[in-house]
Amino acid sequence: MNPSCGNARIFTLTCMYLLAGMFHTIGGANSNLTEVDLHEILFHRYKPNIMPKTEASLPISVNIEMYLLSVENIDEKRQTMSIRAFLEITWKDAFLHWTPQDYNNVTIINVKVDSIWTPDVALENTFDRPTDLGQDGGNANIDNEGNVIMWPYKTFTVVCKIYIGNFPFDEQTCIYRFLSWTNPSSVLMLENLSGNIQFRSFAESGEWALTETKVVRSQKAYGLDSWDTLTFRVHLKRKPLYHVMNLMLPVLCISLLNVACFLLPSDGGERVTLSISIFLTLAVFLTIVNSSMPESSDEVAKFGVYVGLQLLGSALTIILTTISLYLFHREEYKPVNSCFRVLVKMSLITLPEVAQPEVNHVANVVQNGHSDVTGQLANQPKESMISEVPLPNKTARYKVEWKTISQALDRVCFVSALVWHAALIAILFALIDS
Repeated sequence: MNPSCGNARIFTLTCMYLLAGMFHTIGGANSNLTEVDLHEILFHRYKPNIMPKTEASLPISVNIEMYLLSVENIDEKRQTMSIRAFLEITWKDAFLHWTPQDYNNVTIINVKVDSIWTPDVALENTFDRPTDLGQDGGNANIDNEGNVIMWPYKTFTVVCKIYIGNFPFDEQTCIYRFLSWTNPSSVLMLENLSGNIQFRSFAESGEWALTETKVVRSQKAYGLDSWDTLTFRVHLKRKPLYHVMNLMLPVLCISLLNVACFLLPSDGGERVTLSISIFLTLAVFLTIVNSSMPESSDEVAKFGVYVGLQLLGSALTIILTTISLYLFHREEYKPVNSCFRVLVKMSLITLPEVAQPEVNHVANVVQNGHSDVTGQLANQPKESMISEVPLPNKTARYKVEWKTISQALDRVCFVSALVWHAALIAILFALIDS
């Protein structure tokens, strides 16, 4: 064997051994890198202010999902709606990706949202300050392929037009509109892959029932460009049991007591007191109803109008009760007008019949002016006796007294009050059901 060939072979084997050892050393070093090393390598030259995309002409796609937790409050006075929810916002960062085998199979890392680029998604119609959802701090998860997920969690309050016409059987629809505050559709594109709001952890409210939700993606033009908008629509229906038991039924029962005012005897002395008490009670309930309604002239609650009309009816009851008591205590010798006789006929009251001999005798006294009449009848003026007793040779008549007129007025008012209450109740429920 040639000595030179042997030396060359030894040199080749030595080089191959050294190269194998070097590659082994490099591979071993890479496999021992930790998550700390991964953070240092990823964020060494990372700039949060630069949009993480490789092609400037393509927009970054951002998916937004809403997970509704509860309906916090609907404020009729402030015209706002508050819900407690968190959003799941996902996008792909082209600058944040790695090979898991090089870092002890680390596939997901957790970072502060302040240290990475985040989409400037904001709630447009918020009642609070319209800040970016990523500016409130928090963390985000990043996988080895660059997919980023963050979960902004807060109470979202939006301005919402509250329609209180059918209170307490009203339904409300409020929208939560999200958009990028500074990036148009050509730069940042919003989408919702599920097409609806998520209810995995939803806690139902004791006052409102969630009936329908919807997500709509649209574009709104601003200036020379357009912005993607995601609208989360929430439809709620008020649960009326509390208001029916604590507001509607008391008002209905108290207003019906106005009818009882015309059934009490006139000589009892409690009719006016009862009427005024009912009037004041209805005034208090009207204040309670209006205190929870918005101060707007665009729309009023139909139930509030009903309470107002019942208050008007109570005021009329006080007036009619006072007139009835005045007629009841009026002196009997005063003449009775024909309109009161018509009122008595309308009330269908059975009148006491005046006997024919008494009629003839009193008529003769009236016509001939005899002076042998004694007692209270002799002291009555001629006009009063003629109004109560017919002329001679006529058929028997019925005597109409002021107490009878008062009774007739009470009866007519009683029937009218029943019709008034029945009509108001029927109209109220017809309007609410429409």
